[in-house]
Amino acid sequence: MVGSKRFWVHRLEPIGEVYIKDCEMSVDFGAVITPNYVVTVIATKPLTDNGHWHRLQAGELVVFRKR
Repeated sequence: MVGSKRFWVHRLEPIGEVYIKDCEMSVDFGAVITPNYVVTVIATKPLTDNGHWHRLQAGELVVFRKR
């Protein structure tokens, strides 16, 4: 089955520094979020080199809810 052009990643504290490929810049999430924070990013392609990006399958639905 061919995947869609949708990807998602969960980032859990401690996140630390993340390099964003398209912008050629780094962001230190540790400086801007609080402990026990969860960051979920949904994009049309993986934006970072680190982290486990999940590709949605064509027609797949994912529901994100607060734990």
